[in-house]
Amino acid sequence: MVSETMNFKVHRIEEYRLKHNLTAPETLEPVERYDVFGLLDEPALRWQSLEIRLWT
Repeated sequence: MVSETMNFKVHRIEEYRLKHNLTAPETLEPVERYDVFGLLDEPALRWQSLEIRLWT
């Protein structure tokens, strides 16, 4: 069973990919580089936009 948290993480990454017209490999590069899944586990960052955390 997939948790609500994992669904949220995947949704945020997919939202970012669609907004910037990226392919899956192009999307995974910054996700892996910046440990997005780890960042999304931080309570203070959990509800911020993925784009804000990746590019600021």
